Amino acid sequence: FFRGAPATCVRDAIFGASYASLRRKPQTTDNNKEEDYVDDDTSSFLRNMFAAAVGTTLSSPINYVRNMQFRTSRKVKAPTFIPVLKQLVSAVRDHSDRLLPRLHYVQERLAIGWGTLRVAIGMAIGSKLYDMCQTGFDFQGQNKEK
Repeated sequence: FFRGAPATCVRDAIFGASYASLRRKPQTTDNNKEEDYVDDDTSSFLRNMFAAAVGTTLSSPINYVRNMQFRTSRKVKAPTFIPVLKQLVSAVRDHSDRLLPRLHYVQERLAIGWGTLRVAIGMAIGSKLYDMCQTGFDFQGQNKEK
């Protein structure tokens, strides 16, 4: 039952921290007033998509470890982070001497692709729906009137 639980926690922490920090509206400086920054629906949606894609990509090595742990038979002790990642680095080095084939190999092993895009779009849509619910129900406005 607990197989892969530590890897899941680390993966989710990496994703959550990167997503939460990257999706924020850019900070203003003294030269740029907050009124000068236009935060329309499109830029917010794209910022959420970007943040989710980066979060998914950064957490993918830990997801790879998690997958290797679940792949292992229950009769055998599941591999830990360091051996799995060392094995991946060794496999990348052995795969090719050229950079592009190595990058392609890493992309395949870490499953960065359509799933990453699906997560990015899903998180952006979810964020937009959450914003619409907050605006539609105007929770903050109700408290201010009382």
